[in-house]
Amino acid sequence: MRPQSLGSYGGTTTYAAWRIIPTTYYLTLEDKPSTVTAARYLIDVAKASSPHKIEKVIEVNAGHSPFINKLEWMARTLTEEGTRTALKDS
Repeated sequence: MRPQSLGSYGGTTTYAAWRIIPTTYYLTLEDKPSTVTAARYLIDVAKASSPHKIEKVIEVNAGHSPFINKLEWMARTLTEEGTRTALKDS
């Protein structure tokens, strides 16, 4: 994992990337800041709107930051999803 651009914290978006870029959503089942029910609702609303490119939802038994407490698993699944998407698009 690498540092994230400062612009991602305060920049203004002009479109929802998940509408045009193939997207995998990681649903953290032990998240405390939000609830799993709320997250599922937001995913369902996003998928019900068109267009969207949400292709897959991966559930993980982790808290809000699986990239910290499940680093190896997260790196492996991100690599797998990136490879899957790249192969599908080629």
